[in-house]
Amino acid sequence: MIETNTSHEISLKELILKIQDWFKFLFSKWYIFLIAIIFGYGIGYYYESRKPIKYTASTSFILEGEGSGQSSLPALGALLGSDFLDRGSNSLFQGQSLIELYKSRAILKEVLLSPMDDDSSTLIIQKLFLINEKLKEKVSEPNKILLSKKDFLLNPQIENLRTRDSIIQGAIKTINGGYFSVDYPNSRASIIQVDVHAEDEIFAKTFNHYLVSKVNDLYMEIKAGKSYENVKVLQKKVDSVRHVMVSSLSRVAVSQDQTPNLNPTKVAIRAIPTQSAQMTIEATKGVYAEFNKNLEMAKLGLSKDAPLIKVIDEATYPLTKNIPDKNKKGIIFSLGLFFLSIIFMSLLYIYRLLMKEV
Repeated sequence: MIETNTSHEISLKELILKIQDWFKFLFSKWYIFLIAIIFGYGIGYYYESRKPIKYTASTSFILEGEGSGQSSLPALGALLGSDFLDRGSNSLFQGQSLIELYKSRAILKEVLLSPMDDDSSTLIIQKLFLINEKLKEKVSEPNKILLSKKDFLLNPQIENLRTRDSIIQGAIKTINGGYFSVDYPNSRASIIQVDVHAEDEIFAKTFNHYLVSKVNDLYMEIKAGKSYENVKVLQKKVDSVRHVMVSSLSRVAVSQDQTPNLNPTKVAIRAIPTQSAQMTIEATKGVYAEFNKNLEMAKLGLSKDAPLIKVIDEATYPLTKNIPDKNKKGIIFSLGLFFLSIIFMSLLYIYRLLMKEV
């Protein structure tokens, strides 16, 4: 019994001595750890310094039903399939479908072929290739020349169609790789947030605007169906009739301005065009009123068929500026390399110990 305790005491003592030797060995290699820390910090600092400054454009919106409060929840549940709503719903937009809709190639292609806010002669995809160096490097010189031409992207010739589609697919892959995110920051508040991160401030805001608009329009189109189309058609007709009325009023004013001191014996010179324009105005008044009435009724029907999308916060200038934190990244890399060097030196110590025993 006494022998067993003594043996145990000796083995414990040996273990403590070995740990002390291990610590002594590590402390003797302090210069290696210092080099690892400095080298790790340098790598992290350099890695982060190569990252461009990015801007974030955020838009948040909520779906509203015919009323307020709880009336919006069923429609939102149909769109998002949120956990706090009926999970058995067979809605088209159940679960993560809305997020996947934002990532769809059809939507992103439409957005990329839309014009920039600051320069309508430049498409979003052209701006993307200007601000993203990695994407630009993947395109050959002949294709870069084609890419600079708007017609090549919007109306490509048959022989260029494959090249155009290949370029667009590369752009879509880049966009899906981290340029935007769609999330539900607070599921209880039923708010959807779309963030776009880009190297260019105007690009970020423009892309965010078109992306949210096109996805929401598609949602309304699918959800409301015919009612949504009726509203669009009637709105065009109302705008067209209003344009005719405004043009007729302008013709009356122009006719009077052109003959300010007209000879009384030549009244017909002014009367004929003036009366013609007035007749057009009178005729279009009734049509405008009827179309406007039908438009309001169609909008009422649309609000019953589908929820309204209410934008809460829209992206505005100046956008949030995300500056890479080089010191933070340097510290993270230095700590990582420091711990890796401890592991490596510990394994080396164990290996030497085993070799001595052999």
